[in-house]
Amino acid sequence: MSIIQLVPENDEVLVNEKTDIEIKTDPKDTALTASDFVAGKGKIEVDGNLAVFCASETGTYTIKASKDGITSNPVSIKVVNAQSDSEKPKPEETTYDHKTSDHNKQNTSGQTNSTDRSSINNDSPL
Repeated sequence: MSIIQLVPENDEVLVNEKTDIEIKTDPKDTALTASDFVAGKGKIEVDGNLAVFCASETGTYTIKASKDGITSNPVSIKVVNAQSDSEKPKPEETTYDHKTSDHNKQNTSGQTNSTDRSSINNDSPL
């Protein structure tokens, strides 16, 4: 055997939720068993070219497989409670615009800035 590659279906799952990890080996007909895997406190079941991972505690689990002196790539799967931080709805953000529009502001002479020039006194000398 020259290669063991693990390809996880998910990188985050719920507590007690099963997730598949595809097992790719070279040669392709190499069979792995659950005892070839290390998954911390998580559990691994192997069915052909699939490993099924499940954990009953939250945390990040690193899963690896080894056989005949070959070690797979490490795979990390985060196990979370019912709703992860990334899925929780964010509190609504309210922003206030304290600016008033330019046409409602007064200039230093007390005149209103407006596109309607008829309200501006044009009788003053230049």
